[in-house]
Parts: sequence; C-alpha cells; structure tokens
Amino acid sequence: MHLKTLKVPVFLIFIASLLLISCDDNDPRRIDYSTVPEPFSIEGAEKITTETGLEYYVIEEGICPSGDEDICTVNARDQIQIFYTKRLKDDPDRILSSSYANGVEIPVTTSVGSGRIITEEGFKQGVLGMKKGEKRVLILPPDLAYGNNPNSQYEQDTIWIDLELDEIIY
Repeated sequence: MHLKTLKVPVFLIFIASLLLISCDDNDPRRIDYSTVPEPFSIEGAEKITTETGLEYYVIEEGICPSGDEDICTVNARDQIQIFYTKRLKDDPDRILSSSYANGVEIPVTTSVGSGRIITEEGFKQGVLGMKKGEKRVLILPPDLAYGNNPNSQYEQDTIWIDLELDEIIY
C-alpha cells in the first residue's frame, strides 16, 4: 500500500479522536456546577434598593453576639469568608461562578476591596453591612455588574448573586 493512500484514513482517524476527546465529560478543566444549590427564594423577603440602583434581599439575618456593630458588620477593609453563586438573573441556570463549583463545601476567603472574587461594584456594595451567618440575594443591574467592561459578554445583563457570610476575619 502506498503512503499517499494511508494518509487520508489516518488523518480522518486522528480528527475523529480529537472530537471524541473534546466531548469527554471528565475533562479536568471543565467546571462542574452540579453541586451548586438552587437560587435562594426571595418570596416574602423585603426588597431594598440603594441609591446606586443595587437591589438586595435579606434572606436570613446575621448575628452579632458582642453587640458591637462596628466589629460585627462587614466594612470595606475586611477580609471575609463567603459562599456565593453568580448567575444571570434572566437565566438562573446560567451560572457564571460559584464557591460551590466542583463539589467544594468550604467558604472562599476574600477581601472586600480586592478584585479576586468580589469583582463587581454591586457585589462590593451588597456585602457591606452583612453580619456573620447572614444570607442575601444581590441583584446587580448592568452598570453595577459588567456594564463598564465592554469586553464582557455580560455587559448588558443583570446579575443575581446568592451570598452567605460565613465569617468576618478582620
């Protein structure tokens, strides 16, 4: 058999193999959102709207055992531990990121002022004033989410964030 005759079938087998590998659900780079909880229900919760247009709902009140509100509530300088899930408001099945991804069940440590987890201005505003154990739903209009980022595919979208404050570290 000639080498030319073998090139086409070998090439086709190579392409088919690449397609099969790319369809593999066990791809370690693929983010698994199957363990992310359902969105918090806002039914019966009071809607609070800030001057900037951020809407939020307190789903469960937090605690302040010491009674000193200054150390019991999140401030702009604090490092905190949170559970969160960011979704598109109009398509709640579309998860953008979550602390529960890949089956993780421990909170994420982040700073309120840093851009690692709390990247959206509305997220920064919405976490302020929370107490340990508090759960909130934040509704970020585009200008408080990704609207100021023309490179984002979500610049016109409203973002829904389920947020639970596990701990204020300092």
